[in-house]
This record gives sequence, C-alpha cells and structure tokens, in this order.
Amino acid sequence: MISPSTHLLDDTRRLLAGLPVVELHRVSGIDAPSVLSDDEQALTDSIVHLAALGHTDIAYLGTPRELSNGATRLRGIRRGIARAGLDPGRITFRLVEPTQENGRDATRELLSGGPPFTALVVGSGSLSVGAGRRGPLQRPQAPRRPVPGGLRRPRLVRARRPAADHGPGPLHRLARIAARLLLCALDAREVGTAPPVPGPHLVPAVLRVAGSTGPPPGGRP
Repeated sequence: MISPSTHLLDDTRRLLAGLPVVELHRVSGIDAPSVLSDDEQALTDSIVHLAALGHTDIAYLGTPRELSNGATRLRGIRRGIARAGLDPGRITFRLVEPTQENGRDATRELLSGGPPFTALVVGSGSLSVGAGRRGPLQRPQAPRRPVPGGLRRPRLVRARRPAADHGPGPLHRLARIAARLLLCALDAREVGTAPPVPGPHLVPAVLRVAGSTGPPPGGRP
C-alpha cells in the first residue's frame, strides 16, 4: 500500500509492477487500484457555499497540477466557479508545494498585495496549517481568518477528509476499502482469483461548516 510522491521514479515503477499495490490519497499512473477522498466535490461545494454567502472575490491556495490531488482539487475549484456563476477573473490562484512554510508564506503574499479577496480556500492540509500561522493580517479587506476546503485544521469551512483530527470515521472507511482491495490483489496473485478493479475508488467528502462562516464584509454585493 503506497501514497505516491509527486514524481515516481522509473525504478520504483518497475519494482511496483511486480507487486500487488493499492494507492492511497494520490495516484501515480500505475495500473493499480487507488482509494481517494472525493476532493473535487469537496472543493466544488466549498466554492458554491461561499458564493451563496455573497463572496465573489475568492483566493485559492492549492498544490501544483503535477500532484494528482492538486489537479483534482483545481478541477473542483473551477467547477464550483462555473456552477456558482462567478467571474473567473475575480478568482486568485496560488499553487505551491504542500509544506507548512509554503502555506504561511503564500498566505502572507496573498494578503500583502495583488487582487483583493474576501475568502480564502486552501486545498491542502499542510498548507492550511501554515496559513493559520501567517502572522498579523496586512490588508483590511482580507478575511479575518482563512477559509479552507478539505483541510486538516480548518478555520471557517472544511470538507471532511480522511485525516486523524477529523475523527475516525472517514479514516476507517478509507482503510477498510484499501485493505479489501489489497487482499483481493494478494488472492489474485496467490490463488488466481479475479484481481481488484483498477482506477480510483472514491470516498465521498462531507462539507462541514463552522458557525463563524459568514458573508463578505459589508454583506452581499
């Protein structure tokens, strides 16, 4: 069972080709089943929720497209923009590698200059933690606290994902599915039964909204 890194080495691919494998959280393009939370839907729901509150200027802090979940979350953001009827030109995007330091620095940069926004959606657990440590806000029209979607330490909005501090339910669900798929792959290799179906096995995300979520400063436009 693996959670692939951003760039899977060719040697690693060759090694995995001879083993029963189940991928968790990310996909690398190998012919193996994967178990993922439905981050695309989670980020779509986050944008639609913010738009319903009246937010039209939103910043998205996420991970690069080269990460499979980065591309998935970005699709969710764009789908939410389209579904909510928002102007894509009023959405700010900042894509960085998922570290706490990058989350802190990118949030500071977003707040210190560039287009104004009233809500911040963060598409990574590590980036969310860093965003919460960004220090004093420097721009009066910025939100008082970031609005993460699908994160470990959310402030205003979060989409529930399989992380330890989200409670055992989603984590156990992912683990059960992954274990079942891996046992199926082992049986296929050892006794010749049918192998597991390759491709993604999605666990639905649930948007959970904190009581502090509200409309933009000044109310609806």
